[in-house]
Amino acid sequence: MNSAYFNNNQVTFKEIELEFDENDDILKNVKIAMKENEISKAEIIEFKGFVKDTTINYVQGGTLKSTQHEGEREVLKGTGEFKLDYKDNSMFGRIRMQYIENGKHFDGILAKGVAGKELKLKMRFAIYNW
Repeated sequence: MNSAYFNNNQVTFKEIELEFDENDDILKNVKIAMKENEISKAEIIEFKGFVKDTTINYVQGGTLKSTQHEGEREVLKGTGEFKLDYKDNSMFGRIRMQYIENGKHFDGILAKGVAGKELKLKMRFAIYNW
């Protein structure tokens, strides 16, 4: 078994902010940014702006459902986390977002979507100084 004594001074937290151009694929560009900046795990601390042409997964009455939205919607709030696996070049995680559709508040997981105007995503990640 391998173990190490944890010292708070050995961990530094940093933030990265992504500003999307209109029609950028959101999940694809998060993956590219994480790979380029060698981030293996990140927490989404801010997700705001507009999204377009989205597929949102949500649970209703214990059943997993999915809905597609054409056009642009404003993100009220977004949270989540991502992990990047370098072995098979895959990304795991989610962006949970809240938005308004037909005057009602909705909450779901972004499965697919492109950036609308002024979309920004801020992530926090740790750097270990061993």
